Amino acid sequence: MGIKAKVGTHFKPDHPVTPSNTRALLALALPLLGGQLAQAGNGFVDTVMAGQAGAAALAGVAVGTSIWLPLYLFMLGILLNATPVVSRLLAQQQPQAADTTLQQALLLALGLAALIMIALAGCEPLLPLLKVDPVLIPT
Repeated sequence: MGIKAKVGTHFKPDHPVTPSNTRALLALALPLLGGQLAQAGNGFVDTVMAGQAGAAALAGVAVGTSIWLPLYLFMLGILLNATPVVSRLLAQQQPQAADTTLQQALLLALGLAALIMIALAGCEPLLPLLKVDPVLIPT
């Protein structure tokens, strides 16, 4: 299974670069690019808005993001594994197994989201350990 290539040989794709292939690739890539730009834009808007409120608010956004983002990326990394599994099952004409996998991924997402919300709600005692300025710690 998989692509077998000898060291030093050039990979020759099964599908040559043609205008129709390029259009198909762009149709898949543009929504992903839009999503990435929207996420970056969200961070930019947060920074601009918090900067208008003052240095403490801007620092609070930075601290919050540094705590929230690793948890979000952890959850995202786990859940992104469902996509190729479901795709493989659908390609193998196993829709029931794909449905089951998708349902399990959804339940896993809900469970992880609940755990992350609990972790974020209870992270205030960690702030002094992270040497966060006391001005930024809610009282």
